[in-house]
Parts: sequence; structure tokens; C-alpha cells
Amino acid sequence: LIRDVEAVVHLAGQGPVSSRRGGNGLYDTINKEWIEKLAEACVTREIPILFVSTGMLYAARDGGLLPEDSTDIDPDQHPYTRSKYLAEQVLRALGRKGLCFSILRFGSVFGVAPVMNFHVAINAFMQQAAMKKHITVWRTMPRQLRPYTSVRDAADAINFILENRLFEGDTYNVVSENARGNEVLKEIQTSIPETTISLVDAERMNDLSFGMDDTKIRDLGFCPSVTIASGIRELVGVFKISFVFAIISLSLLLVLNQIILYNTQKSFKKSPICPK
Repeated sequence: LIRDVEAVVHLAGQGPVSSRRGGNGLYDTINKEWIEKLAEACVTREIPILFVSTGMLYAARDGGLLPEDSTDIDPDQHPYTRSKYLAEQVLRALGRKGLCFSILRFGSVFGVAPVMNFHVAINAFMQQAAMKKHITVWRTMPRQLRPYTSVRDAADAINFILENRLFEGDTYNVVSENARGNEVLKEIQTSIPETTISLVDAERMNDLSFGMDDTKIRDLGFCPSVTIASGIRELVGVFKISFVFAIISLSLLLVLNQIILYNTQKSFKKSPICPK
């Protein structure tokens, strides 16, 4: 699997909103045990590995910016975060046996991608705004600070690590922008002015409020290029194009349906009811 490669980039895994069929043990199996087997193979073949972890590990409530070595971490807040934390620990243990690796922690990822994820905050809000002109958010969300990472900046960070051969066992936060919920919602309403917002209570609400300090990777020369505002504008453009294509496709289907119906009726009139 990893013969004749210069480095391994590990993006696979069981996400926090994936189906839980098979129980929470799947998180540890897929996100921890499988990366352990892959990393062990990398040690044997002396191949560096880049592992994408998550900023969901952080759990501060004071609205501060957290660096990579922050102690404000709560791996047990979800089976997903626990499995990512354990995977990080596995890599660090193997690092003492010679594994060359790096860990990237992204904020809530947003933006245009070949396969869109509409379970993450900004993408989910944009989908609601584009389709329903109405967004439903947790009551605590507007005042909470959160880190956001665009798909483009995430990809650029991966390339940055690979191009600069940064495999010395470090962890890097990657953030396009830290913002409070009300700032995100304001940007959405700026792009789609008719959008209305409802605040609701939910069982999963929490009082977490933090951003991620990405000074470490910026000091090495990496600079994110996407803001929340520019990312939202790009999403609006994609939704508009998708809407146009949907209208065109629907129109073509209606025309095709009429052609089929016409030909069917024409054929029916020519055929005898009781052929001899």
C-alpha cells in the first residue's frame, strides 16, 4: 500500500456526524487502531506521515485563543474527539521509535469542495439560507467564539507541510479565522439579505467558547488566504450555479417527458385496439 511513496497523508476516518452503526467502538477502531497499523508500517519503511486531527479537542470557555500545547483539552466530550486524541498519542509514542510525523488540527471546516459536507456549521447554515431563507441555530451559538478553517486553507496547509518536509513530531493549528457566531450569521445575512434566524434550545448545546492560535505555523511562513466572508461569497456563487443547473435539468426533464408522452399517444392512435 505504501511502497514507492515519499509521504503518507492520512485524511480518512469516522467523522463526528457519521452513522454510529456498530457502536462508538467504531471510532476507536477506525480513527485510532487503523492509523496505528499504518503508522507502524511507516516506521518500518521510514516514510513520514501527516495526520489530520481536529480542533474539537479544545474545550475552553473563556473566549481565548488556544495554542497547540494548551491544557484546555477534553478528549471525552465525544467518541470522535477521544479517538482523534488517542491517535495523536499513538503517533507520539511511535515517534520515540523513529516515526517522522506531523499533526494538523483544523477548526470547523467550511467552503466549496468536490464532496460538500453540510453537517459543519457554516456549510449547514448556508444550505439553510440558500434553500429556505431561514437559519436555525442553538441559542448559545451567537456569543460563542469558534475557529473556522476553509477547505482551501486546509489543503494549502497540507501542501505546506509536504513541501517543507515538516515531519519533526510537531502539532500545528490551522485557522482561516476565529469568529463569534453572530459574526458568522451577519456575514451570511450580508450575502443573502432575506435570511431570517431562529434561536433554539438543543440537548447538545454547550458553553464552550474559544479560538485557535495558529502563530506556530504562520511563523514558518504559512498564511491562510480565505476569510469567512470570502468563503461565504464563494458558497453563494456555487448555490446559485447549482440552482440554475437544477432549473435547466428540470426544464429538460419536462420537455423530455412531453416528447415521450406525445410519441406514446401518437403510437397508440396508429395501433389497432384488437390486432388480428
